[in-house]
Amino acid sequence: MKPVECERLCWSTVQGYGDRKKPGRVSFLYHAETGHCYVVPREIEHKDYLCLVLDLEAEAIRANPSVASRIIPFDVDLKLDQVVSLRIGRSGIEPTYHVTHSVDDLKKTFQAAHRFVSRGEIPVLEHLVIES
Repeated sequence: MKPVECERLCWSTVQGYGDRKKPGRVSFLYHAETGHCYVVPREIEHKDYLCLVLDLEAEAIRANPSVASRIIPFDVDLKLDQVVSLRIGRSGIEPTYHVTHSVDDLKKTFQAAHRFVSRGEIPVLEHLVIES
């Protein structure tokens, strides 16, 4: 499997990758250094998809968690065909590999995620809920 990059939230992404873990959720990994955004497939965990994005084995990430510190998960939740919330920086990556993210990279990811949904095809709730 090859990581799939996205530039904005589209209906085709929601249809192909949505309802991950819960109805209406689409998950992504954002690379704070490169600006690339990867959609996480329904059938794979963030921690396993990270290995594909980095092209590394899990043991290599465990041995050196800093290699993953700039790759930050975010989830987009939809309800009634509208983006209602963003969840930044929480997945199985952090506890599994002991990865931590800088405050600057978390802020950068929030800004990128907000742009990602704002430029997309799906309406965004005026008072978007942000979780971190």
